[in-house]
Amino acid sequence: MLLELYDRNHKKLANITGIKSPHIQRTLEYGDETLDFSYPTNGPWLAQLMAECYIRTDRQEYVVKAVEKSSASAWRKVFCVLNIEELEGCPYEAFESIEQTAQAVADYALEGTGWAADAQEITKKRTIRIEDDTTAWEVVKQIVTTYRLELEIDTVNKRLKFHTRRGRDRGAYFIERLNLRSLGVKTSSYGFYTRLIPIGKDGLHIWQEDQNYIENHQYSDKVITSIWRDERYTVTAALLEDAQARLDEASTPARAYTAELVDLAAQSDKYNALAYDLGDAVLLVSEKTDEREKQRIVKLDEYPDDPLANKAELSNVKQTFAQLQKTEDELATREAVNISSTRMKKVLQDNYMTSEETRVAISALEESILLEVSKTYVTQTTVDESVKPIHEAAAQAAAQAEQAAQEAAAAPVSYTHLRAHET
Repeated sequence: MLLELYDRNHKKLANITGIKSPHIQRTLEYGDETLDFSYPTNGPWLAQLMAECYIRTDRQEYVVKAVEKSSASAWRKVFCVLNIEELEGCPYEAFESIEQTAQAVADYALEGTGWAADAQEITKKRTIRIEDDTTAWEVVKQIVTTYRLELEIDTVNKRLKFHTRRGRDRGAYFIERLNLRSLGVKTSSYGFYTRLIPIGKDGLHIWQEDQNYIENHQYSDKVITSIWRDERYTVTAALLEDAQARLDEASTPARAYTAELVDLAAQSDKYNALAYDLGDAVLLVSEKTDEREKQRIVKLDEYPDDPLANKAELSNVKQTFAQLQKTEDELATREAVNISSTRMKKVLQDNYMTSEETRVAISALEESILLEVSKTYVTQTTVDESVKPIHEAAAQAAAQAEQAAQEAAAAPVSYTHLRAHET
Protein backbone atom coordinates (compact mmCIF):
# COMPACT_ATOMS: atom_id res chain seq x y z
CA MET A 1 0.00 0.00 0.00
CA LEU A 2 1.47 3.33 -1.07
CA LEU A 3 1.22 6.25 1.37
CA GLU A 4 2.15 9.89 0.79
CA LEU A 5 3.67 11.77 3.72
CA TYR A 6 3.09 15.52 4.26
CA ASP A 7 4.62 17.62 7.02
CA ARG A 8 2.63 19.66 9.55
CA ASN A 9 2.51 22.59 7.09
CA HIS A 10 0.98 20.29 4.50
CA LYS A 11 4.10 20.17 2.32
CA LYS A 12 4.65 16.84 0.62
CA LEU A 13 7.80 15.07 1.78
CA ALA A 14 7.81 11.65 0.16
CA ASN A 15 6.05 8.46 -0.77
CA ILE A 16 6.70 6.12 2.13
CA THR A 17 7.09 2.40 1.58
CA GLY A 18 8.05 -0.53 3.74
CA ILE A 19 5.04 -0.19 6.05
CA LYS A 20 3.50 -3.23 7.72
CA SER A 21 -0.10 -4.26 8.46
CA PRO A 22 -2.01 -1.27 7.08
CA HIS A 23 -5.57 -1.29 8.44
CA ILE A 24 -8.49 0.92 7.43
CA GLN A 25 -11.69 1.00 9.47
CA ARG A 26 -14.82 2.56 7.97
CA THR A 27 -18.18 3.09 9.70
CA LEU A 28 -21.55 3.95 8.22
CA GLU A 29 -23.14 6.22 10.84
CA TYR A 30 -21.15 9.41 10.12
CA GLY A 31 -18.93 8.14 7.33
CA ASP A 32 -15.90 8.13 9.62
CA GLU A 33 -12.62 6.36 8.79
CA THR A 34 -9.36 5.60 10.57
CA LEU A 35 -6.00 4.34 9.35
CA ASP A 36 -3.25 2.61 11.30
CA PHE A 37 -0.02 0.96 10.21
CA SER A 38 3.47 0.08 11.42
CA TYR A 39 6.64 1.82 10.21
CA PRO A 40 10.16 0.45 10.75
CA THR A 41 12.40 2.23 13.27
CA ASN A 42 15.18 2.29 10.66
CA GLY A 43 12.92 3.86 8.01
CA PRO A 44 14.26 7.03 6.34
CA TRP A 45 11.20 9.14 7.27
CA LEU A 46 10.86 8.06 10.89
CA ALA A 47 11.77 11.48 12.31
CA GLN A 48 9.20 13.24 10.12
CA LEU A 49 6.42 10.77 10.95
CA MET A 50 4.97 12.61 13.94
CA ALA A 51 1.66 13.77 15.39
CA GLU A 52 -0.26 16.33 13.29
CA CYS A 53 1.50 15.54 10.03
CA TYR A 54 -0.58 14.20 7.15
CA ILE A 55 -0.91 10.88 5.34
CA ARG A 56 -2.66 10.51 2.00
CA THR A 57 -3.81 7.33 0.27
CA ASP A 58 -5.33 6.96 -3.18
CA ARG A 59 -8.74 7.93 -1.77
CA GLN A 60 -8.44 9.80 1.55
CA GLU A 61 -6.26 12.17 3.55
CA TYR A 62 -5.60 11.58 7.24
CA VAL A 63 -4.03 13.39 10.18
CA VAL A 64 -1.56 11.46 12.34
CA LYS A 65 -2.85 11.56 15.91
CA ALA A 66 -0.63 9.09 17.74
CA VAL A 67 2.71 7.33 17.32
CA GLU A 68 3.52 4.44 19.63
CA LYS A 69 7.02 3.12 20.16
CA SER A 70 8.47 0.35 22.28
CA SER A 71 12.01 -0.68 23.14
CA ALA A 72 10.97 -4.26 22.47
CA SER A 73 9.82 -3.61 18.91
CA ALA A 74 11.54 -2.59 15.69
CA TRP A 75 8.32 -0.93 14.52
CA ARG A 76 6.41 2.25 15.33
CA LYS A 77 2.62 2.03 15.35
CA VAL A 78 0.97 5.04 13.69
CA PHE A 79 -2.70 5.99 14.18
CA CYS A 80 -4.54 8.43 11.88
CA VAL A 81 -8.02 9.96 11.54
CA LEU A 82 -9.72 11.65 8.61
CA ASN A 83 -8.52 15.19 7.96
CA ILE A 84 -11.59 17.30 8.69
CA GLU A 85 -9.64 20.01 10.50
CA GLU A 86 -11.39 22.88 8.71
CA LEU A 87 -14.76 21.54 9.88
CA GLU A 88 -13.70 20.84 13.45
CA GLY A 89 -11.92 24.20 13.62
CA CYS A 90 -14.88 26.30 12.46
CA PRO A 91 -16.63 27.39 15.70
CA TYR A 92 -20.10 28.79 16.27
CA GLU A 93 -21.37 30.15 19.56
CA ALA A 94 -24.77 28.76 18.57
CA PHE A 95 -26.44 27.52 15.40
CA GLU A 96 -30.03 27.60 14.19
CA SER A 97 -31.82 26.87 10.93
CA ILE A 98 -35.62 26.86 10.76
CA GLU A 99 -37.46 24.64 8.28
CA GLN A 100 -34.64 24.44 5.75
CA THR A 101 -33.42 21.72 3.38
CA ALA A 102 -30.31 19.74 4.26
CA GLN A 103 -28.49 21.39 1.35
CA ALA A 104 -29.26 24.89 2.62
CA VAL A 105 -28.16 24.04 6.16
CA ALA A 106 -24.95 22.38 4.99
CA ASP A 107 -24.04 25.29 2.73
CA TYR A 108 -24.62 27.72 5.58
CA ALA A 109 -22.59 25.67 8.07
CA LEU A 110 -19.67 25.14 5.67
CA GLU A 111 -19.21 28.81 4.71
CA GLY A 112 -15.54 29.75 4.88
CA THR A 113 -14.30 26.20 5.46
CA GLY A 114 -13.32 25.38 1.88
CA TRP A 115 -15.64 22.38 1.94
CA ALA A 116 -18.71 21.77 -0.22
CA ALA A 117 -21.79 19.62 0.32
CA ASP A 118 -24.06 17.63 -1.95
CA ALA A 119 -27.53 16.99 -0.51
CA GLN A 120 -29.64 17.89 -3.54
CA GLU A 121 -31.61 14.66 -3.48
CA ILE A 122 -33.02 15.42 -0.01
CA THR A 123 -36.04 17.71 -0.34
CA LYS A 124 -37.62 17.56 3.12
CA LYS A 125 -37.25 20.52 5.46
CA ARG A 126 -36.37 20.36 9.11
CA THR A 127 -35.19 22.60 11.97
CA ILE A 128 -31.79 22.41 13.62
CA ARG A 129 -31.16 24.28 16.84
CA ILE A 130 -27.91 24.07 18.84
CA GLU A 131 -27.87 26.39 21.85
CA ASP A 132 -24.31 25.77 23.06
CA ASP A 133 -20.89 26.33 21.51
CA THR A 134 -20.48 24.09 18.49
CA THR A 135 -18.53 23.58 15.26
CA ALA A 136 -19.30 23.06 11.60
CA TRP A 137 -18.56 19.35 12.03
CA GLU A 138 -21.07 19.03 14.88
CA VAL A 139 -23.65 20.75 12.68
CA VAL A 140 -22.90 18.26 9.90
CA LYS A 141 -23.49 15.38 12.31
CA GLN A 142 -26.72 17.02 13.44
CA ILE A 143 -27.84 17.18 9.80
CA VAL A 144 -27.23 13.44 9.52
CA THR A 145 -29.28 12.80 12.67
CA THR A 146 -32.12 15.25 12.10
CA TYR A 147 -32.70 14.46 8.43
CA ARG A 148 -32.01 10.73 8.97
CA LEU A 149 -29.22 10.62 6.38
CA GLU A 150 -25.93 8.83 5.81
CA LEU A 151 -22.68 10.63 5.10
CA GLU A 152 -19.84 9.98 2.68
CA ILE A 153 -16.68 12.02 3.27
CA ASP A 154 -14.11 12.87 0.57
CA THR A 155 -11.19 14.52 2.33
CA VAL A 156 -9.06 14.82 -0.80
CA ASN A 157 -11.62 16.95 -2.66
CA LYS A 158 -13.17 18.34 0.55
CA ARG A 159 -16.71 17.24 -0.25
CA LEU A 160 -19.54 15.84 1.85
CA LYS A 161 -22.10 13.66 0.12
CA PHE A 162 -25.38 13.13 1.99
CA HIS A 163 -27.41 10.02 1.14
CA THR A 164 -30.85 8.90 2.19
CA ARG A 165 -29.33 5.42 2.02
CA ARG A 166 -25.69 4.78 1.21
CA GLY A 167 -24.66 1.65 -0.67
CA ARG A 168 -26.79 -0.70 -2.74
CA ASP A 169 -27.91 -4.27 -3.13
CA ARG A 170 -25.39 -5.85 -5.52
CA GLY A 171 -26.67 -9.37 -4.93
CA ALA A 172 -23.60 -10.23 -2.83
CA TYR A 173 -23.79 -12.92 -0.16
CA PHE A 174 -21.71 -14.31 2.70
CA ILE A 175 -22.01 -18.09 2.99
CA GLU A 176 -20.12 -20.61 5.12
CA ARG A 177 -17.61 -22.77 3.25
CA LEU A 178 -17.28 -20.02 0.63
CA ASN A 179 -16.55 -16.52 1.91
CA LEU A 180 -17.87 -16.53 5.51
CA ARG A 181 -15.35 -17.80 8.04
CA SER A 182 -17.28 -17.05 11.23
CA LEU A 183 -20.39 -15.17 12.34
CA GLY A 184 -21.43 -13.64 15.65
CA VAL A 185 -24.97 -12.42 16.29
CA LYS A 186 -26.29 -9.95 18.86
CA THR A 187 -29.99 -9.18 19.34
CA SER A 188 -31.13 -6.33 21.57
CA SER A 189 -34.58 -4.98 22.43
CA TYR A 190 -33.45 -2.12 24.64
CA GLY A 191 -35.49 0.91 23.63
CA PHE A 192 -38.22 -1.32 22.19
CA TYR A 193 -41.75 0.11 21.89
CA THR A 194 -44.77 -0.39 19.65
CA ARG A 195 -46.73 2.82 20.23
CA LEU A 196 -45.32 6.33 19.93
CA ILE A 197 -46.87 9.63 21.00
CA PRO A 198 -45.00 12.41 19.14
CA ILE A 199 -45.24 15.94 20.51
CA GLY A 200 -43.87 19.02 18.75
CA LYS A 201 -43.60 22.71 19.60
CA ASP A 202 -46.27 24.20 21.87
CA GLY A 203 -47.87 20.81 22.41
CA LEU A 204 -48.29 20.03 18.70
CA HIS A 205 -49.85 16.56 18.34
CA ILE A 206 -50.71 14.35 15.40
CA TRP A 207 -54.38 13.45 15.33
CA GLN A 208 -55.49 10.55 13.17
CA GLU A 209 -58.94 9.05 13.72
CA ASP A 210 -59.12 10.74 17.13
CA GLN A 211 -55.77 9.22 18.17
CA ASN A 212 -52.62 11.18 19.00
CA TYR A 213 -50.32 8.18 18.59
CA ILE A 214 -49.07 5.77 15.94
CA GLU A 215 -48.45 2.05 16.27
CA ASN A 216 -46.30 -0.63 14.67
CA HIS A 217 -46.68 -4.29 15.62
CA GLN A 218 -44.31 -5.75 13.04
CA TYR A 219 -42.60 -7.84 15.73
CA SER A 220 -44.93 -8.03 18.72
CA ASP A 221 -48.57 -7.48 19.65
CA LYS A 222 -47.46 -5.91 22.92
CA VAL A 223 -48.56 -2.34 23.54
CA ILE A 224 -45.51 -0.51 24.88
CA THR A 225 -45.85 3.25 24.73
CA SER A 226 -43.17 5.87 24.41
CA ILE A 227 -43.40 9.66 24.24
CA TRP A 228 -41.14 11.55 21.85
CA ARG A 229 -41.05 15.28 22.42
CA ASP A 230 -39.12 17.67 20.16
CA GLU A 231 -39.75 21.42 20.22
CA ARG A 232 -38.17 21.88 16.79
CA TYR A 233 -41.20 20.46 15.01
CA THR A 234 -43.86 23.02 14.01
CA VAL A 235 -45.30 21.15 11.00
CA THR A 236 -47.54 18.16 11.68
CA ALA A 237 -46.55 16.33 8.49
CA ALA A 238 -42.84 16.49 9.35
CA LEU A 239 -43.52 15.35 12.92
CA LEU A 240 -45.54 12.38 11.64
CA GLU A 241 -42.97 11.39 9.01
CA ASP A 242 -40.06 11.30 11.44
CA ALA A 243 -42.14 9.67 14.16
CA GLN A 244 -43.00 6.82 11.80
CA ALA A 245 -39.33 6.37 10.92
CA ARG A 246 -38.39 6.23 14.61
CA LEU A 247 -41.16 3.73 15.34
CA ASP A 248 -40.17 1.54 12.40
CA GLU A 249 -36.74 1.07 13.98
CA ALA A 250 -37.85 0.87 17.62
CA SER A 251 -40.67 -1.65 17.08
CA THR A 252 -38.31 -4.48 16.15
CA PRO A 253 -35.21 -5.67 18.03
CA ALA A 254 -31.87 -4.41 16.75
CA ARG A 255 -29.72 -7.17 15.28
CA ALA A 256 -25.99 -6.82 14.76
CA TYR A 257 -23.58 -9.30 13.21
CA THR A 258 -19.80 -9.59 13.21
CA ALA A 259 -18.45 -11.56 10.28
CA GLU A 260 -14.94 -12.71 9.45
CA LEU A 261 -14.77 -12.81 5.69
CA VAL A 262 -12.75 -14.07 2.78
CA ASP A 263 -12.80 -11.14 0.35
CA LEU A 264 -12.79 -13.18 -2.85
CA ALA A 265 -13.56 -10.17 -5.07
CA ALA A 266 -10.33 -8.48 -3.91
CA GLN A 267 -8.34 -11.53 -5.01
CA SER A 268 -9.80 -12.30 -8.42
CA ASP A 269 -12.05 -10.62 -10.98
CA LYS A 270 -14.02 -13.81 -11.43
CA TYR A 271 -15.55 -13.18 -8.01
CA ASN A 272 -16.79 -9.67 -8.80
CA ALA A 273 -20.33 -10.82 -8.09
CA LEU A 274 -19.30 -11.12 -4.43
CA ALA A 275 -17.94 -7.56 -4.20
CA TYR A 276 -19.32 -5.41 -1.40
CA ASP A 277 -18.89 -1.97 0.14
CA LEU A 278 -20.01 0.04 3.13
CA GLY A 279 -23.79 0.43 3.31
CA ASP A 280 -24.48 -2.45 0.91
CA ALA A 281 -27.24 -4.96 1.63
CA VAL A 282 -25.78 -8.48 1.80
CA LEU A 283 -27.40 -11.88 2.28
CA LEU A 284 -26.04 -13.74 5.31
CA VAL A 285 -26.38 -17.53 5.33
CA SER A 286 -25.08 -19.55 8.28
CA GLU A 287 -26.16 -23.07 9.19
CA LYS A 288 -24.28 -22.95 12.48
CA THR A 289 -26.21 -19.93 13.78
CA ASP A 290 -29.38 -20.72 11.82
CA GLU A 291 -29.28 -17.36 10.09
CA ARG A 292 -30.56 -16.39 6.69
CA GLU A 293 -30.94 -12.63 6.72
CA LYS A 294 -30.29 -9.73 4.40
CA GLN A 295 -28.55 -7.02 6.39
CA ARG A 296 -26.55 -3.87 5.70
CA ILE A 297 -22.80 -3.47 6.18
CA VAL A 298 -22.32 -0.83 8.89
CA LYS A 299 -18.60 -1.26 9.53
CA LEU A 300 -15.65 -2.56 7.56
CA ASP A 301 -12.17 -3.50 8.76
CA GLU A 302 -9.97 -3.73 5.70
CA TYR A 303 -6.38 -4.95 5.46
CA PRO A 304 -5.16 -3.95 1.96
CA ASP A 305 -2.10 -6.22 2.15
CA ASP A 306 -4.05 -9.16 3.59
CA PRO A 307 -7.66 -9.33 2.30
CA LEU A 308 -8.16 -12.66 4.08
CA ALA A 309 -8.14 -10.75 7.38
CA ASN A 310 -11.01 -8.43 6.41
CA LYS A 311 -13.99 -8.22 8.75
CA ALA A 312 -17.45 -6.71 8.48
CA GLU A 313 -20.22 -5.79 10.85
CA LEU A 314 -23.79 -5.90 9.60
CA SER A 315 -26.99 -4.70 11.18
CA ASN A 316 -30.61 -3.73 10.61
CA VAL A 317 -29.71 -0.33 12.11
CA LYS A 318 -26.78 1.97 11.30
CA GLN A 319 -24.99 1.23 14.56
CA THR A 320 -21.96 -0.99 14.99
CA PHE A 321 -21.59 -3.58 17.75
CA ALA A 322 -19.83 -1.07 20.01
CA GLN A 323 -22.35 1.69 19.31
CA LEU A 324 -25.21 -0.72 19.94
CA GLN A 325 -23.70 -1.71 23.29
CA LYS A 326 -23.29 1.96 24.23
CA THR A 327 -26.92 2.60 23.29
CA GLU A 328 -28.02 -0.36 25.41
CA ASP A 329 -26.14 0.98 28.42
CA GLU A 330 -27.59 4.45 27.94
CA LEU A 331 -31.13 3.15 27.51
CA ALA A 332 -30.84 0.84 30.52
CA THR A 333 -29.70 3.79 32.63
CA ARG A 334 -32.45 5.98 31.19
CA GLU A 335 -35.07 3.33 31.98
CA ALA A 336 -33.92 3.23 35.59
CA VAL A 337 -33.99 7.02 35.79
CA ASN A 338 -37.45 7.12 34.20
CA ILE A 339 -38.80 4.66 36.76
CA SER A 340 -37.32 6.76 39.54
CA SER A 341 -38.66 9.96 37.98
CA THR A 342 -42.13 8.45 37.59
CA ARG A 343 -42.20 7.62 41.27
CA MET A 344 -40.93 11.04 42.25
CA LYS A 345 -43.57 12.73 40.09
CA LYS A 346 -46.29 10.70 41.78
CA VAL A 347 -45.03 11.81 45.18
CA LEU A 348 -45.02 15.43 44.10
CA GLN A 349 -48.41 15.26 42.43
CA ASP A 350 -49.96 13.75 45.54
CA ASN A 351 -48.33 16.47 47.65
CA TYR A 352 -47.21 13.74 50.02
CA MET A 353 -44.55 14.60 52.61
CA THR A 354 -43.00 12.41 55.25
CA SER A 355 -42.94 13.60 58.85
CA GLU A 356 -39.23 14.43 58.58
CA GLU A 357 -39.83 16.44 55.38
CA THR A 358 -42.67 18.26 57.14
CA ARG A 359 -40.43 19.18 60.10
CA VAL A 360 -37.71 20.43 57.72
CA ALA A 361 -40.18 22.54 55.72
CA ILE A 362 -41.72 24.07 58.87
CA SER A 363 -38.28 24.71 60.34
CA ALA A 364 -37.37 26.64 57.21
CA LEU A 365 -40.61 28.62 57.49
CA GLU A 366 -39.86 29.37 61.15
CA GLU A 367 -36.39 30.66 60.25
CA SER A 368 -37.92 32.85 57.56
CA ILE A 369 -40.36 34.38 60.05
CA LEU A 370 -37.59 34.99 62.57
CA LEU A 371 -35.58 36.74 59.88
CA GLU A 372 -38.45 38.99 58.93
CA VAL A 373 -39.24 39.71 62.57
CA SER A 374 -35.65 40.66 63.31
CA LYS A 375 -35.80 43.27 60.58
CA THR A 376 -38.58 45.12 62.45
CA TYR A 377 -36.82 44.99 65.86
CA VAL A 378 -39.81 43.56 67.75
CA THR A 379 -39.51 42.21 71.33
CA GLN A 380 -38.67 38.62 72.17
CA THR A 381 -42.20 38.15 73.54
CA THR A 382 -43.67 39.13 70.19
CA VAL A 383 -41.29 36.72 68.45
CA ASP A 384 -42.30 33.85 70.72
CA GLU A 385 -45.98 34.59 70.13
CA SER A 386 -45.38 34.64 66.34
CA VAL A 387 -43.54 31.32 66.33
CA LYS A 388 -45.86 29.47 68.72
CA PRO A 389 -48.55 28.76 66.06
CA ILE A 390 -45.83 27.38 63.79
CA HIS A 391 -44.75 24.82 66.39
CA GLU A 392 -48.36 23.79 66.94
CA ALA A 393 -48.87 23.42 63.16
CA ALA A 394 -45.64 21.43 62.90
CA ALA A 395 -46.76 18.93 65.50
CA GLN A 396 -50.15 18.50 63.83
CA ALA A 397 -48.68 18.19 60.29
CA ALA A 398 -46.05 15.72 61.44
CA ALA A 399 -48.71 13.51 63.03
CA GLN A 400 -50.79 13.63 59.85
CA ALA A 401 -47.75 12.86 57.69
CA GLU A 402 -46.82 9.90 59.88
CA GLN A 403 -50.35 8.48 59.57
CA ALA A 404 -50.32 9.01 55.78
CA ALA A 405 -46.96 7.26 55.52
CA GLN A 406 -48.27 4.21 57.36
CA GLU A 407 -51.34 4.05 55.11
CA ALA A 408 -49.20 4.43 51.97
CA ALA A 409 -46.85 1.66 53.09
CA ALA A 410 -49.80 -0.72 53.47
CA ALA A 411 -51.32 0.07 50.06
CA PRO A 412 -50.12 -1.55 46.76
CA VAL A 413 -48.30 0.79 44.37
CA SER A 414 -48.72 0.77 40.56
CA TYR A 415 -46.59 2.84 38.18
CA THR A 416 -47.05 3.62 34.50
CA HIS A 417 -43.74 3.41 32.64
CA LEU A 418 -43.42 5.63 29.56
CA ARG A 419 -39.95 5.56 27.99
CA ALA A 420 -38.94 8.87 26.48
CA HIS A 421 -36.41 8.91 23.63
CA GLU A 422 -34.54 12.09 22.66
CA THR A 423 -33.75 13.19 19.15
